[in-house]
Amino acid sequence: MNKLIIIISFFIMSCNHQETFIDLKNHSRKGTFSRGEDKGKFFYYQSVLVSGISEDLESFKNELLTYHSKKIDSVFQDNKTIQFSSIFYKKNSKTSYFIDNSDDPGGFSSEILSDYYEEYGIAEIITKKIDNSDSYKTEIKFSKM
Repeated sequence: MNKLIIIISFFIMSCNHQETFIDLKNHSRKGTFSRGEDKGKFFYYQSVLVSGISEDLESFKNELLTYHSKKIDSVFQDNKTIQFSSIFYKKNSKTSYFIDNSDDPGGFSSEILSDYYEEYGIAEIITKKIDNSDSYKTEIKFSKM
Protein backbone atom coordinates (compact mmCIF):
# COMPACT_ATOMS: atom_id res chain seq x y z
CA MET A 1 0.00 0.00 0.00
CA ASN A 2 2.84 2.43 0.85
CA LYS A 3 4.48 1.79 -2.53
CA LEU A 4 1.25 2.72 -4.30
CA ILE A 5 0.99 6.00 -2.40
CA ILE A 6 4.61 6.86 -3.16
CA ILE A 7 4.15 6.10 -6.87
CA ILE A 8 0.95 8.15 -7.08
CA SER A 9 2.58 11.03 -5.19
CA PHE A 10 5.58 10.96 -7.52
CA PHE A 11 3.30 10.92 -10.57
CA ILE A 12 1.31 13.91 -9.29
CA MET A 13 4.50 15.87 -8.47
CA SER A 14 5.92 15.08 -11.94
CA CYS A 15 2.82 16.36 -13.70
CA ASN A 16 2.64 19.62 -11.80
CA HIS A 17 5.38 21.32 -13.83
CA GLN A 18 4.39 20.14 -17.31
CA GLU A 19 3.65 23.20 -19.43
CA THR A 20 0.72 22.86 -21.78
CA PHE A 21 0.40 25.23 -24.72
CA ILE A 22 -2.88 26.06 -26.46
CA ASP A 23 -2.61 27.98 -29.72
CA LEU A 24 -5.46 30.50 -30.00
CA LYS A 25 -6.37 30.12 -33.68
CA ASN A 26 -8.70 33.15 -33.60
CA HIS A 27 -5.81 35.28 -32.33
CA SER A 28 -3.07 34.29 -34.76
CA ARG A 29 -2.75 36.27 -37.99
CA LYS A 30 -0.58 37.52 -40.76
CA GLY A 31 -0.63 41.24 -41.40
CA THR A 32 1.05 43.92 -43.47
CA PHE A 33 3.02 46.87 -42.17
CA SER A 34 1.28 49.99 -43.45
CA ARG A 35 3.93 52.67 -42.97
CA GLY A 36 7.59 53.42 -42.56
CA GLU A 37 10.48 51.55 -44.08
CA ASP A 38 8.68 48.22 -43.51
CA LYS A 39 5.58 49.29 -45.49
CA GLY A 40 4.27 46.38 -47.56
CA LYS A 41 6.25 43.76 -45.65
CA PHE A 42 4.53 41.09 -43.56
CA PHE A 43 4.39 40.27 -39.87
CA TYR A 44 2.83 37.22 -38.22
CA TYR A 45 1.71 36.83 -34.64
CA GLN A 46 0.25 34.05 -32.55
CA SER A 47 -1.39 34.15 -29.14
CA VAL A 48 -0.93 31.18 -26.84
CA LEU A 49 -2.36 30.09 -23.48
CA VAL A 50 -0.02 28.30 -21.06
CA SER A 51 -0.93 26.14 -18.10
CA GLY A 52 1.29 24.19 -15.70
CA ILE A 53 3.90 26.95 -15.53
CA SER A 54 7.23 25.78 -14.13
CA GLU A 55 8.72 27.62 -11.17
CA ASP A 56 12.17 27.20 -12.71
CA LEU A 57 12.35 30.41 -14.76
CA GLU A 58 15.25 29.32 -16.97
CA SER A 59 13.53 26.02 -17.85
CA PHE A 60 10.25 27.83 -18.48
CA LYS A 61 11.97 30.41 -20.70
CA ASN A 62 13.46 27.57 -22.76
CA GLU A 63 10.01 25.96 -23.13
CA LEU A 64 8.55 29.25 -24.40
CA LEU A 65 11.41 29.73 -26.87
CA THR A 66 11.07 26.14 -28.09
CA TYR A 67 7.34 26.58 -28.68
CA HIS A 68 7.94 29.85 -30.53
CA SER A 69 10.74 28.45 -32.69
CA LYS A 70 8.60 25.56 -34.01
CA LYS A 71 6.89 27.94 -36.47
CA ILE A 72 9.84 30.11 -37.47
CA ASP A 73 10.74 28.18 -40.64
CA SER A 74 7.17 28.14 -41.97
CA VAL A 75 6.52 31.81 -41.10
CA PHE A 76 9.65 33.08 -42.83
CA GLN A 77 9.19 31.03 -46.02
CA ASP A 78 7.71 34.16 -47.59
CA ASN A 79 10.63 36.55 -48.19
CA LYS A 80 8.39 39.55 -47.44
CA THR A 81 7.78 38.34 -43.86
CA ILE A 82 10.13 40.20 -41.53
CA GLN A 83 8.68 39.65 -38.03
CA PHE A 84 7.12 36.84 -36.02
CA SER A 85 5.69 37.31 -32.51
CA SER A 86 4.33 34.90 -29.92
CA ILE A 87 2.30 36.36 -27.08
CA PHE A 88 1.83 34.06 -24.09
CA TYR A 89 -0.97 34.30 -21.49
CA LYS A 90 -1.74 32.30 -18.36
CA LYS A 91 -4.63 29.92 -18.95
CA ASN A 92 -7.49 30.59 -16.54
CA SER A 93 -11.26 31.08 -16.61
CA LYS A 94 -10.93 34.56 -18.19
CA THR A 95 -8.43 33.76 -20.94
CA SER A 96 -9.94 30.33 -21.75
CA TYR A 97 -12.89 32.16 -23.34
CA PHE A 98 -10.60 32.88 -26.30
CA ILE A 99 -9.91 29.22 -27.09
CA ASP A 100 -13.11 29.12 -29.15
CA ASN A 101 -13.96 32.83 -29.45
CA SER A 102 -12.61 35.89 -31.22
CA ASP A 103 -12.50 39.31 -29.61
CA ASP A 104 -15.98 40.68 -28.88
CA PRO A 105 -15.58 44.47 -28.65
CA GLY A 106 -19.22 45.59 -28.57
CA GLY A 107 -22.46 45.64 -26.62
CA PHE A 108 -22.85 45.92 -22.88
CA SER A 109 -19.68 43.97 -22.25
CA SER A 110 -16.57 43.37 -24.27
CA GLU A 111 -14.03 40.58 -24.27
CA ILE A 112 -10.71 41.47 -25.89
CA LEU A 113 -7.73 39.19 -25.31
CA SER A 114 -5.10 41.94 -25.27
CA ASP A 115 -7.00 43.64 -22.41
CA TYR A 116 -5.92 40.71 -20.22
CA TYR A 117 -2.19 40.97 -20.97
CA GLU A 118 -1.37 43.28 -18.08
CA GLU A 119 -2.97 40.91 -15.56
CA TYR A 120 -2.43 37.48 -17.17
CA GLY A 121 0.34 38.03 -19.70
CA ILE A 122 3.47 35.93 -19.36
CA ALA A 123 5.83 36.97 -22.14
CA GLU A 124 6.18 38.13 -25.69
CA ILE A 125 8.80 36.65 -27.99
CA ILE A 126 9.66 38.58 -31.16
CA THR A 127 11.84 37.25 -33.96
CA LYS A 128 12.92 39.73 -36.63
CA LYS A 129 14.66 39.02 -39.87
CA ILE A 130 17.99 40.85 -40.09
CA ASP A 131 18.07 43.05 -43.21
CA ASN A 132 19.50 41.48 -46.38
CA SER A 133 20.33 38.16 -44.73
CA ASP A 134 18.88 34.81 -43.78
CA SER A 135 19.60 35.46 -40.10
CA TYR A 136 17.17 36.32 -37.33
CA LYS A 137 17.25 38.10 -34.00
CA THR A 138 14.96 36.87 -31.21
CA GLU A 139 14.08 38.76 -28.03
CA ILE A 140 11.91 37.71 -25.11
CA LYS A 141 10.16 40.19 -22.85
CA PHE A 142 8.55 38.89 -19.68
CA SER A 143 5.57 40.65 -18.20
CA LYS A 144 5.29 41.12 -14.46
CA MET A 145 4.37 37.46 -13.80
